[in-house]
Amino acid sequence: MQSLKFAFLLGCFIFLSDSTFSQSISIPKDSSALQAKSTEGILPADSVPSTAPKTSAAVETTIKYKAKDSIFFDVNKRQVKMYGESKIIYGSTELEAAETQIDWESNTISANGVQDTTGKKIGVPVFIDDGQTYVTQDMKYNFKTKKAYISGVVTQQGEAFMHGEKIKKNEFNEMFVNSAKYTTCNLEKPHFHIASSKIKLIPNDKIVAGPFHLRVNDIPTPLGFAFGMFPLPRKRASGIIFPTYGEERRRGFFLRDGGYYLALNDYITVAVLGEVYSKGSNGLSVKTDYRKRYAYNGNFNFRYNKQRISENIEDTLVQKDYWIQWSHSPVSKGLSRFSASVNAGTSSFNVNNPSDVARNINQTFNSSISYSTSFPGTPFNLSSSLRHTQNVRTNAVSMSFPEVALNMNRIYPFKFKGSSGKAWYEKINLAYNSNFTNQIANRPLKRVDGTDSTYYEPFNQETIPTLIRNGRNGVRHTVPISTSFNLFKHFTVSPNFNYNEIWYFKSLDWNLNPETNLIEADTIQGFSRAGNYNFGAGINTRMYGILNFKSERIKAIRHTFIPSVSYSYNPDYTDPSYGVYKYVQDSLGREVLTNKYQGFVYGTLPQGQSSSISFSLSNNLEMKVHNPKDTSRTDKKVAIFENLSVTGSYNMLADSFKLSDLRLAARTRIFDNKFDVNFSMLFDPYVWRTDSTFMNTRGEEQILERRLNEFAWQNGQGVGRLKSVDLSVSTNFNPKAREAEAKNPNTMRGMDGNPLPPGSIDPATGLPVEMNNFSNDMSPEMAHLYTNPNEYVDFNIPWSLRVMYNIRWNRSQSSGTATTLEPNITQTIRTSGDVNITDKWKIGFSTGWDFTKKEITQTDIRIFRDLHCWEMNLNWTPFGRFTSYSMDIRVKASVLRDLKYNRRRSFWDN
Repeated sequence: MQSLKFAFLLGCFIFLSDSTFSQSISIPKDSSALQAKSTEGILPADSVPSTAPKTSAAVETTIKYKAKDSIFFDVNKRQVKMYGESKIIYGSTELEAAETQIDWESNTISANGVQDTTGKKIGVPVFIDDGQTYVTQDMKYNFKTKKAYISGVVTQQGEAFMHGEKIKKNEFNEMFVNSAKYTTCNLEKPHFHIASSKIKLIPNDKIVAGPFHLRVNDIPTPLGFAFGMFPLPRKRASGIIFPTYGEERRRGFFLRDGGYYLALNDYITVAVLGEVYSKGSNGLSVKTDYRKRYAYNGNFNFRYNKQRISENIEDTLVQKDYWIQWSHSPVSKGLSRFSASVNAGTSSFNVNNPSDVARNINQTFNSSISYSTSFPGTPFNLSSSLRHTQNVRTNAVSMSFPEVALNMNRIYPFKFKGSSGKAWYEKINLAYNSNFTNQIANRPLKRVDGTDSTYYEPFNQETIPTLIRNGRNGVRHTVPISTSFNLFKHFTVSPNFNYNEIWYFKSLDWNLNPETNLIEADTIQGFSRAGNYNFGAGINTRMYGILNFKSERIKAIRHTFIPSVSYSYNPDYTDPSYGVYKYVQDSLGREVLTNKYQGFVYGTLPQGQSSSISFSLSNNLEMKVHNPKDTSRTDKKVAIFENLSVTGSYNMLADSFKLSDLRLAARTRIFDNKFDVNFSMLFDPYVWRTDSTFMNTRGEEQILERRLNEFAWQNGQGVGRLKSVDLSVSTNFNPKAREAEAKNPNTMRGMDGNPLPPGSIDPATGLPVEMNNFSNDMSPEMAHLYTNPNEYVDFNIPWSLRVMYNIRWNRSQSSGTATTLEPNITQTIRTSGDVNITDKWKIGFSTGWDFTKKEITQTDIRIFRDLHCWEMNLNWTPFGRFTSYSMDIRVKASVLRDLKYNRRRSFWDN
């Protein structure tokens, strides 16, 4: 809590000293009491004669005073009285009261309120100093001894309020408060407060309290202590963090997340927390937050746990786990930029730490650390990064370190100063990209039959040296060259040429081993390179068509047609003259194609000659309609299809099956933009012939088919064979909520539709949520809400109901391979929402149904209660693998955030 700056009295008594005020207004000593002709005035700072001795009470700035009713000057009694909303302004200090009296004989200033006709006291003294406001019942101050007596003071310090019945202030600005109340409730009679019979306040230092206890609705509770001391400066302070308590079936009674909060300075804070369980498990975590305004912000968390594997107390087997989280986000300024998003640890950490349900659902974690800089006056920029991917279920780990990229922005070598830039040769541009990477990854474990399993070998201090030695590394260079020009005014032609080159520091030489009769590779150490090129061109245009109607409702339909065709050519790099591929005879005399870069980080050169034509036909259909009920008579555009497209390609040099699969995709909004609909279909344009059908060992009917090099439409089979269909429909039935989500289309949301905090992983995509929207101007409270969005409840939206439906139908088939007749269908519906039961109650939920498994998906129920200065959160997962609940009742204000009650039950306890 900030010090009660009772220096507000200083501004009052300074200008009221006998040596300054009397000289400034020059009132004769023998004159009678006078009423001022004006109810306001100004005493300039230079009104004191220059010959007057300067004292500590000298007026240093202009004093403004006024009263709504009147101002009386009594020279005989040496008093000034102001009536009716009196106000004194001295610099940054203001004093307002119904009545104010200054007495030079007793060297005092007093201010008080008056009672209105109903008996209510109005116009109580209100003091403002440096933005702080103090409300009192009445006050009296001796500007000679600098002592004051105040009754009924209420002041706000940050998020807290201090109430005091009687206050005495000494000459050192120290205050002694009788019957004090400390609370974060802004009511005149607060819902709760910490009560103490006496408190001493030392400005800008501390509060020393006698015996204190917590009172709720003025009912005393046993929570309290014999004495207390609290820091007052408006800055972060170190202190003890009280743990939460509870019980788990597996680990027993616990004290969790208790420790010490260390405020190193205004930029860095550290929290050291521990947890201990009655059955022997324990853990330690270090949480660090740092921030430099207009530069960067971030946090670093390290957590270490030692878990007992068995519930039997005699079994001493333990498992040690750790997890690291680091998020760093810079301000986009200057030439250089450093950012980090790290999520890594032991694969068993999530299994042994069930308190975070979202973490247990997620299986893949990604990390990245990157640095980039540009070179002034040149088109070049340099970047380096470390990337990490980890699957905690399969133990698969891959890491790229370092990744270095040197890039040159596009330049126009034939565009000179003063030229128009419209000629085709002036539009010729080229760029350069160079990438170096070094990758290490653990290998899959082998099954008994020698095949790879879905689980990977451990990634630990014993296996890492071998992985580093077997790491994949190389350099790739890319030079794209392109231009564009208009043809017949309406067509845009874009030729392009691309050259790629790969560098490796070893290569493979494949030969037949006569002892094993297998084709094996010898590793040849040394520099090796290969280059390839491709070229092509694209042409596109845009056509419009409008169909007008004489209908009262439909005015017109506009069709936008965007056809595009592109051509690309790739040589056949399997030709031995390129030095990358070679044919080796196996033990049966068959020719086997091998390549010297098989399995390398940037791959090898493409196989087979390709001369392909790709095409895309995109359509946009929108309708202009008129609503007769609309008095403004304005027409409205309604999208029939925001996009309806067909894409495919044709390889003219392929031996067979030259035409690729055809994809039909559509996107639209229906029912007045209430529902978003995405639809796609994939067709195989060739004929499939059934060779045979049979029953497998499981009693399923299977079919053996063969793909023929004949187009389906030539055999009366339409466009082709349907391979897959995807349909998704989503909406939020509340227009206000739908508009709010539309205003933030880039916000990443989880499966329940709620925004995800930065640094977390989106369970739908497995990608990290970036901190691009994080503002460095945010207050600590807003930053806390941004990184903990579940703690924010928006009562401005009375209800919200999101529904997401997805269905996928697909039939995968390889020519000559048996498969079942039934296609694979996956179908889910996910819904989430919330509703305000009252202005203070909100209930939210998220659930779904898996039509394939015929079971309810992960279900969560959330209840929030606004208790004015308190709040209650209840989260319940009623069934499923992660059945659990948690309840928190806590003070809203962060200054008393530890004043709370927690109750939790983990899904391990079932």
